[in-house]
Amino acid sequence: MSGSSERTTKLKSLTLRITDPETARVAAVHRATGEIVGAGCVVDSKHILTCFHVAAAALTPRTLERGRHVPVTLVGAEGQPTVTTTVRKLGDNRPEYDLALLEIVDQPRFQCSRVEFASLWRHGDKPYSVLGFPGGDRQGRNATGRLHAADAKGLVQMDRGGA
Repeated sequence: MSGSSERTTKLKSLTLRITDPETARVAAVHRATGEIVGAGCVVDSKHILTCFHVAAAALTPRTLERGRHVPVTLVGAEGQPTVTTTVRKLGDNRPEYDLALLEIVDQPRFQCSRVEFASLWRHGDKPYSVLGFPGGDRQGRNATGRLHAADAKGLVQMDRGGA
């Protein structure tokens, strides 16, 4: 069996790790060179939600548009495979629209339930815990803190520490 076929076989039965549900949905977005530029969240078996500015940083030139390919490592999946994604939906570089939806295109989809996001109006004074990749750190670093009520544009402030 070729290396490509072996990888495909592994991905057909791929699932998220259940031992660490807080970070199981984390994805590392990177350049074709492997340099990590940011994080994303696996929202279902075929989509990853990330920031517009993160997806743009993965590309050369940094022109983000639908159809561009962005490499992503599924950090929370068994074997941590790297997959190719395609930009499906875009916000823009304004803070309140800093979103990009990526779709896995180069591999069979893996088993993953749809993520459940918190209610928009119930986040004030709630603790959070996230895993990110500052400075391209492949191991990742955790940050914790508290969420605050949304501002006039609907953005939620995240303070570090005190969670």
